[in-house]
Amino acid sequence: CPIGFGLSKFIVESIMPKEINSHRNLSIRWVKSVNTFQLDLRPIGGGHKNFKTKAEATQHAKEMFEIFESGKPATEIKPWTVEKGIEHYIANAERRVADPDDNYGPCSFTKQKCDLNNCAKLTFDGLALAKRNVADLDVDFIEEEFWPALKADTNTSVTALNRFGAFRQMIFYCVKRKQISVNVCSIADIKKPNRVDLWHNKVKKSMAKVNPDNLQLILDNVLPHHKLKVLFALETGLRIGEQVAVKIFDPKNLNLAAL
Repeated sequence: CPIGFGLSKFIVESIMPKEINSHRNLSIRWVKSVNTFQLDLRPIGGGHKNFKTKAEATQHAKEMFEIFESGKPATEIKPWTVEKGIEHYIANAERRVADPDDNYGPCSFTKQKCDLNNCAKLTFDGLALAKRNVADLDVDFIEEEFWPALKADTNTSVTALNRFGAFRQMIFYCVKRKQISVNVCSIADIKKPNRVDLWHNKVKKSMAKVNPDNLQLILDNVLPHHKLKVLFALETGLRIGEQVAVKIFDPKNLNLAAL
């Protein structure tokens, strides 16, 4: 039966694997949900890979097809650079933000992303850290070059420590992905700032700037109807937004609750 034969041919062609003769036989499709072009490397032994542009996806398809033609597995064989490690770590962090069961909010994600970008732009011997291979990082580099450069690039040692912490987390992820054997940031011996001592020193410096003569000078130049606000701020330390939120409350008169 011609109809039956045609249907059988259609079914056979549908279930038979597609012959891969060039990189053009590898599917590249736009995935609207994540705003990326997705390259399907499964026909040559790989997986799915996302790209920002179709040109990048096509170029990667060419490279992977060449590896496939030579008889090697179509997997990424180049070691990660720091830039690549950050890219993979950020992608993983985005998945954590999207997971309601993971206690990782968008604020943490934004801060880590910012800290890692600041780390990546540091240069050593004329080469940006982003271009260094993760596997080439060692304890001596972290102790003698990376940590001092972080401190020099920030206003406070606490900010440097926060960036160091984000970078250490990224290296943990690289260890997990077998790009480096150990987390060199965790075993590096760096002198970390004591947050408690820094806070006490900051308070002492702030208190030294305030003296009764200065306060009286401020009050003498404030309009009469604003003096109570200034005195209240001086005595309580509350800022303007916090003062506005204060409510008058009398436990003997529960109906009294005004701003």
